[in-house]
Amino acid sequence: NPLGSIGINLLFYEEKSAFSVTTCIIAGLIYFCMTLVTFGSAISSGVFIPLLFVGACFGRAAAVALSVDNITTWAIIGSTAMLAGVVRVLISLTVIMMEATTFSYLLTPLMIVTIVSRVVGNSFGRGGIYDIILELRNVPFLEESPPKHVTHGVSTDAREVMSHTSTGFESLASARDLMSPATSDVLFSTSLVDDLVNILKENSNEDFLVLDRNDNDALVGVVARSSLLVILQHKEIFHVEGISEREVTYSELTKNYPNAPTLNDVEEKLNDDDRDKFVDLKPYVQIAPYAFDERGSSERAYELFRTLGLRYLLITKGSASTPVGIITRDNLYSMGEEKELQDKSKPNVYLGLHDSIN
Repeated sequence: NPLGSIGINLLFYEEKSAFSVTTCIIAGLIYFCMTLVTFGSAISSGVFIPLLFVGACFGRAAAVALSVDNITTWAIIGSTAMLAGVVRVLISLTVIMMEATTFSYLLTPLMIVTIVSRVVGNSFGRGGIYDIILELRNVPFLEESPPKHVTHGVSTDAREVMSHTSTGFESLASARDLMSPATSDVLFSTSLVDDLVNILKENSNEDFLVLDRNDNDALVGVVARSSLLVILQHKEIFHVEGISEREVTYSELTKNYPNAPTLNDVEEKLNDDDRDKFVDLKPYVQIAPYAFDERGSSERAYELFRTLGLRYLLITKGSASTPVGIITRDNLYSMGEEKELQDKSKPNVYLGLHDSIN
């Protein structure tokens, strides 16, 4: 916003008689209203420069109205206060303003005004503008550190924050009450084509667990929904019994990524004979999904989830690594907010788990 930056420099450094109180107030109000309209839209306007300009207008207007000689300081303080009150930034904003103006003696006033602006803004009961955007878009943002009640004075293991898979999904007298049910079924290493189609039709999960029914439902890995849709297009790998002699190569699986075929396209090409055949999923699974033992510390699970940017964290049990549930971002977010999920019956779109696993 080059015009805004030029205006900020004029408001900061022009002599006292350059702009009247009325001019500054009108300019600030107009720019503020324009910012309300353009921020968040596709227009490249941003929020930093407009708010600095608005704050400089009001700061300079106050200085002129009070007949203060040091107009520059008031304009800079006004800019900092306006921006800090909206975005709730403290240290970084102080450093930015001090470096941009080269006035190191303003360090203490800038620190004070950012703290006061944040306190006043928080008194309205809402977070900064970026926190509000995350809330409106239902993005469960995780803070850098786990909630204090998880790390101090309370012993919590991973089982108490995971999405548990048990009949009825009973509530327990612990942080386990935060669990959201993970609906739908897992897949087996050798699955009927018709079962795969029905599962994909009934669920919107992005990934599915694959278990080996010949090995006490041991975990084989995770297969992506997009991979399943591509696999079902290759009828040459379907078989009646045994193992198919041909496999879909990795290049074939990812040929049109991220544009996977739709389920309707797949169903149109399948006949009744195809649906009665089997397909071997073992060659297409991710054999090492991120997993965490149910006895592990919830603090460690939180750190692992956040630092690796995971969509879900598989919770396993015992030496056989039997899957018992998952931790999603919603689980951790609700734990930090110290409240239950608003809709415990909402299907989990990350991973399908079989109801009989316990």
